[in-house]
Amino acid sequence: MIRVLVVEDSLTMQAVLAEVLTTDPGIEIVGVANNGKEGVRLAHALKPDVITMDIRMPVMDGFEATRLIMQECPTRIVVVSASVNSPDLNISFNAIKAGALDVVEKPAGGGANFEIISERLISAVKLMSEVQVVRQRKPAGGTSSGIHVSPMFTNPSQPAPAGVTGFYSAQRASASALHSAVGATESALSRAVADPNAPPRAVRGIPAILAVGSSTGGPAALSVFLKGLPSNLPVPVVIVQHITAGFGKGLVDWLQSECALPLHIGTQDQRIYPGEVYFAPDDHHMVLHRRGILGLTRTPQVSFVRPSATVLFESVAANYANQALGVILTGMGNDGASGLKDIRDAGGTTFAQDQATCVVYGMPKAAVELNAVDYVLSLPTIAGQILRICKVP
Repeated sequence: MIRVLVVEDSLTMQAVLAEVLTTDPGIEIVGVANNGKEGVRLAHALKPDVITMDIRMPVMDGFEATRLIMQECPTRIVVVSASVNSPDLNISFNAIKAGALDVVEKPAGGGANFEIISERLISAVKLMSEVQVVRQRKPAGGTSSGIHVSPMFTNPSQPAPAGVTGFYSAQRASASALHSAVGATESALSRAVADPNAPPRAVRGIPAILAVGSSTGGPAALSVFLKGLPSNLPVPVVIVQHITAGFGKGLVDWLQSECALPLHIGTQDQRIYPGEVYFAPDDHHMVLHRRGILGLTRTPQVSFVRPSATVLFESVAANYANQALGVILTGMGNDGASGLKDIRDAGGTTFAQDQATCVVYGMPKAAVELNAVDYVLSLPTIAGQILRICKVP
């Protein structure tokens, strides 16, 4: 059984969440808290497997509660937001930066949309129950470091939980399959360059584009990564981040408040410019139609996801070859691995976030095992190495 603590100030929504979650026989509600302060207390007392966390509550909001829980009694937290268009999204993504694993919309209303949102909530709770979390550091200033560190899964050989649907279940299944080859990891890592000051394997042209893929843990990782890129970055940045449908714009708005580079959601036939960042929109693959021009497609899912980092990376390799830089950050499954190898095989330079700084070491691990990676680096050092390669002073 997955033991869940619900932190929610609305009595009506408490009842809705309990009803939705317990439709799954593998989920048990072990407690309900009416505000963040009570949520922190019950997290200590009940030691639940997963906490669903409301954001705007009296006494203590969801961000502060998440920050304290992750510092004092690390627990898997899924943020449940009132609306994908709400100002609360800024608080939601700050909670993710503080250590929460995912954000989903509150089930409300009725009909097909209610069923879809309810299914997403159940899927997120079941999937995140498998992610192992650790205590967040508390620096001298008293706020969370925002860098979340964990091994991949508590029991990676266990099959995906029954009833988990969508890209999450597929990523979970793919990640479990990858863990069957644990013995190969050491030798694969030895092929990657670990020294951030080492010269790149092969950059036969001046870098002209930077492509990034991330999934679970990606919002917080992207915040750290993008903060490390200056406004005079000489290349455009194109990014695929797996996130629950409807939250893409909120993520981009939040990240814009975290970094100096202009951020955009990619559009069809959009021209891209150095020093600007373009995110794949919900439910569309983003590609480079040709050098400097984005395209969007709704072709079938790849690695069970759309948008897919592999699809983006393949188009980058085809159009930029040895002038491409590719990065895989934290995430479940293996999306992006084969596309990153295409970039490397074309003469571009590739990077993967190391296990120590990943929330989930799935996508980077898959890329390393495929020999698709030149540099395996800690999250805070990736941007610096890219700037060295781009010869940014």
